[in-house]
Amino acid sequence: MNISKLRTTWDESLVDFHHRMLSIVAPQIELFDGSYWVKSNGGKAENYYVNLLTPFICHGILFENFVTNAEEQRFAEEVVYPAFKEVEQLFGLKPLILPLLPPHNASDKHWFCYSEKVEKEVLRCLDSWKR
Repeated sequence: MNISKLRTTWDESLVDFHHRMLSIVAPQIELFDGSYWVKSNGGKAENYYVNLLTPFICHGILFENFVTNAEEQRFAEEVVYPAFKEVEQLFGLKPLILPLLPPHNASDKHWFCYSEKVEKEVLRCLDSWKR
C-alpha cells in the first residue's frame, strides 16, 4: 500500500499527521516531498543512492548515521557502501558525510522517543476520536 493512503485511527492522513507532529517538535524544519525525485531516479534505494550521494561531493554535507546493526547491515552492504564507492570512483572524491547522531549511541532508544508535546497531541487526538 502507498504510504500516502494510510490513515490514523482518527482518520487523519499519516503523512499529514507526521508533518503536524514534526511541526510541533521542530517548526524550523522545511519539508520537501521527494517522491517525484525517488521515482524518477529508479524508485528503489539501490537505483537512486548514487544520485543521492553525488551532491555531497561539493554542494553540501550529508548528516546521517549508517548504523550497521543486524537490522541495517544488509542495507549498508548492498546499497550504501557500493553507492559510496561508485561516487568516489566517478568523481575521485568521497561524499561529505558527518554523523547526525553521536556514533557511540546512535542506536540508543532515546533517539526513538517522542517528546511530551507529541504524546499530549496524540492522546488529544485519540480522546476526540473516542467521543
